[in-house]
Amino acid sequence: TPKSDVWSVGVMAFMLLSSQIPFYAKEKERIVRKILLCRYRMKDKAWRGVSQTARDFAKGLLKVDPKDRPCARAALQHPWLAAALRERCQAPQGVLEDVRAAMTRYAGYGTLKKLALMVISHKSTSADIGSLGRVFHRLDANRNGHITFEEFREGFGICGCDEEELTEMFHGANLDGTGVLRYTEFLAAAMEARGVIGEDRLAEAFDRLDDDDSGYISTENLRQILDYLPGDYLDEVIEEADPTQDGRISYREFLAMWKDGEGGEEEIDGRGKAPSDPPKHQRMVSNCDTTTTGSVSSVDSMSEGFSSCC
Repeated sequence: TPKSDVWSVGVMAFMLLSSQIPFYAKEKERIVRKILLCRYRMKDKAWRGVSQTARDFAKGLLKVDPKDRPCARAALQHPWLAAALRERCQAPQGVLEDVRAAMTRYAGYGTLKKLALMVISHKSTSADIGSLGRVFHRLDANRNGHITFEEFREGFGICGCDEEELTEMFHGANLDGTGVLRYTEFLAAAMEARGVIGEDRLAEAFDRLDDDDSGYISTENLRQILDYLPGDYLDEVIEEADPTQDGRISYREFLAMWKDGEGGEEEIDGRGKAPSDPPKHQRMVSNCDTTTTGSVSSVDSMSEGFSSCC
């Protein structure tokens, strides 16, 4: 039951705070008796340095009568956890400004470039994400795993954004049109705030989208990933980045699309040409590990579609 889970969290909190188990004895019968009577100690040296609010948190969860235990939502509002969450969610003003600039650029990108950034965000590690996770948690005021427009507006209010800019940023990142930003959508839109994305990451994104190893991205490739979108829309996505109009996108065209507006195709590899084929690298076909991104459990259909290609 939910209240049993709260008890379990209390036991884990006790162990994490003191490196001890709350109910210990050499005989099993005595352990059971201690649990039933909820007898534990917080007075030995293991608890030195542990704040009183932290102790109160563990004590509050370790109540024998379930009626005396808080529900999970109430436990999350405990002052000890609330203070920790506020500290975790603090993002420097400069980081927020960088995210604003990245999301403004992202809103003007073509669909294929946005999809590529979605793939890259799915494979990003904690080191790649850096402070972007803190920005997301700062914007997600009610901690439900997504950002509403109202939360978005309030979070970026300190940046002096006007309503038009906020609307463009938000809807530019909300690819599935649900009206809320999921973690992976936010990461995709904000990823460039972490700096220039290297060609190795671009090659990996191309490799994911080219799921049949043909050397090209086609409408059929996108359909395998985004099968809930109409075919004529996917055709338009390909046409956006297909100057030769042959219905498919080569790696050279993919890089040119990426560099459009950032110096042009002639600067792609620093030698005046973009390579015609992606660099040789091992194609990874394992399932996408979203734990490295700290992604929330509620993942939208767009994210689930990408998981199949990551």
